[in-house]
Amino acid sequence: MKWNAMILLSMWSLGAFAQMPKPNLLIFLSEDCPVSQHMVRELQALQEFSEEITLKAVFPMRYSTTESVEKWMQENQLEQFEWILDSTHIYVHRYKPRVVPEAVFLTVNSEMILYKGRITDAFHKVGRRKHGKVSRDLYTYISDYLEGSQEVIPVTNQAIGCLIVVRE
Repeated sequence: MKWNAMILLSMWSLGAFAQMPKPNLLIFLSEDCPVSQHMVRELQALQEFSEEITLKAVFPMRYSTTESVEKWMQENQLEQFEWILDSTHIYVHRYKPRVVPEAVFLTVNSEMILYKGRITDAFHKVGRRKHGKVSRDLYTYISDYLEGSQEVIPVTNQAIGCLIVVRE
């Protein structure tokens, strides 16, 4: 028994568990969409989960460039997010977001979508912000999921934002 504990402790100290697979959160964004810009604070808050989940910002717009995305990510202090240029729409075709920003939260091996939709309910239609208390839908779902209090029931809700023009 002691031997197994020693091996585990050694592996832990060497970082062997650092490579354990984690759930994935993809956030489809655009550096010039006002709704994406409005969600920056919530994206910053989601970075607190970076130890437990992999955070990826996906930029599907044709005009996005390495330079423009790097600048936007840096200006908005989103250093815990990996980012992906998806101008060929590989991720768009696979996960079918309609707008930016839109979130897709996936199981460890990306086998199942656990959550798909809005980050918050701050907008009730394009260009129209909701009055009153804003529900932090995505943050709450992830928090509950990681605490084990969220039943693993896939959730889908409608994201409001800037339209993604899909390339065939």
